Amino acid sequence: MVAELAAGFFDFPADLSCKGVLLPGFWYPLFLHFNLINHQEGDDFMSRILMIVRHAKSSWDSGAPTDFERPLGPRGERDAPRMGEWMKAQKLKPDYVVSSPAARAVQTTMGVCGPLGVKKKRFHWDERIYGSDVESLLEVLSEVPGKYDRVMLVGHNPGLEELVAFLWGEGTQIPSDGKLMPTATLAQVELPKSWKKLREGSARQVTVTRPRDIV
Repeated sequence: MVAELAAGFFDFPADLSCKGVLLPGFWYPLFLHFNLINHQEGDDFMSRILMIVRHAKSSWDSGAPTDFERPLGPRGERDAPRMGEWMKAQKLKPDYVVSSPAARAVQTTMGVCGPLGVKKKRFHWDERIYGSDVESLLEVLSEVPGKYDRVMLVGHNPGLEELVAFLWGEGTQIPSDGKLMPTATLAQVELPKSWKKLREGSARQVTVTRPRDIV
């Protein structure tokens, strides 16, 4: 009921559930950790989860000769394993990981997957993810072997943010700061049974978690 009242007060759709904390006499919503359930008739859903992770905060003064080689900064080096530890607690372990080979994405992948105990043989590096658009990312996902149900995709904006919005569909909720996928953010997307048939609005549920949401 608290979530419903908050949803009404902040003009959220009825099927959006916000998580928050109770303070004396006041409910403080954590807008940046939220779920959307998109009820669709006729779709054959199963427990197939796409974990979309934007690379953690990078360094702009590292002296790297190219953007591709820019490493994580101090905050990024902290946030990546923190997200991994949180995912471990939530039992969100991928069985297939595909990442941009850019330095900051590789470091993020290693940082997140370390606490999860994901073996390196599960890692796949795909240059198409660097500087990609939605079409390219859908192509990458379409090549994921069908036997894998829990896939992690690590990459960059604006591509990842556009992908989340594409899968989410018309009900996409953009936080008040205008950032759907800031650095080291995880979007859990529940999808239909085939990686090859992802269409706009095909996500049944989307959960977005930022590093600062994690207690």
